[in-house]
Amino acid sequence: KREDKELKIGFLGSRQAISESAPELLWGMETAKEDLNRKYQGQGYAVTVEFFDDRGEKGGAAEQAKEILGREDIDFVFVLSQDESLEKAAKRLARGGRTTFWLDEEGQAARGKKDQYQFYNTYSLAAQAEAAAAYLRGAGVRRIAAAYTPGGVSKQEYEALCAAAEQSGIEIRAVAELDRQTPDEAVKSLREADVQAVAVLAGNTNKNVDLIRAVRKLMPDVTVLSDHTVDQTSVLKSDAKTLEGTIIPCDIQTQWDGAELNALIERYQAVYKEDSQVGRVSHGYFSLAAAVDAAVACGTAEPKTLDKYFKSPSSARYLFDENGTLRHDEIPMLQARNGVFEIVGQGAGE
Repeated sequence: KREDKELKIGFLGSRQAISESAPELLWGMETAKEDLNRKYQGQGYAVTVEFFDDRGEKGGAAEQAKEILGREDIDFVFVLSQDESLEKAAKRLARGGRTTFWLDEEGQAARGKKDQYQFYNTYSLAAQAEAAAAYLRGAGVRRIAAAYTPGGVSKQEYEALCAAAEQSGIEIRAVAELDRQTPDEAVKSLREADVQAVAVLAGNTNKNVDLIRAVRKLMPDVTVLSDHTVDQTSVLKSDAKTLEGTIIPCDIQTQWDGAELNALIERYQAVYKEDSQVGRVSHGYFSLAAAVDAAVACGTAEPKTLDKYFKSPSSARYLFDENGTLRHDEIPMLQARNGVFEIVGQGAGE
């Protein structure tokens, strides 16, 4: 157990780049620091943060990693973006005995590495589709229809759903491509298929809401499945009646529960008065909180102790696999209820 109860966290990356591209991420982490200090002050802990700015320059990440390793007071490091130089710096930090976390904004490219831990921003599309299919099957759904836009993310979502449905024993009986059809025309082409659910995967918030509205009007008895594009505060407020009952897989890996997330977003909007990047805000906040909670629970930020904690289902809120990648054996499924999305169950991820 540590005698010194100051937990000092190093942020490694380009301050200018992250401030311009993802200020919500930094807001989430700074807000988490403030909340954690209030949470643990009774136990004598103090959480502090120091930014190690590589300025986006060649050799900058290596220089900052060397400085961190020369400092005994830095307990663990968050790498705030991903490129080859930062990857090498992170590997050097891990080998030097510093617990290192990656924050990957896009949630697709990076994988966990030995002695490093990967917090994706979002679950993969395949994992979301598998979770949705598992949830639908558990609800007794065996026949579905789908509507999507050829090309881009929408097509990727549809292809992921096809693979997951086949694996789960769910039949996709009808498909509508949205490139040349109005929402009403698309839904009319689906309603003769005798399905229990419709997957609305237009890849765009407004298109998804319009399609869901058409399904509600023309197929009122089916379950509606959509994606995270409809999980926006302004959309939920303006289209609450349309979205009521819609089910989506949670795409944000670092969401703990709906009430906690909604409260955090309200705090962000109270400051910035705008629709938030929900994933970025929660990504920064909950990943930092998970690391600090683990260090307090263990009484140390020593890598081997934290590694055992993070891989123990009985202790850690977030679990990592042997490669340091955040596990998602179960993904929360959310349902729109009275203008907010609430967790209604779990779906098995990849």
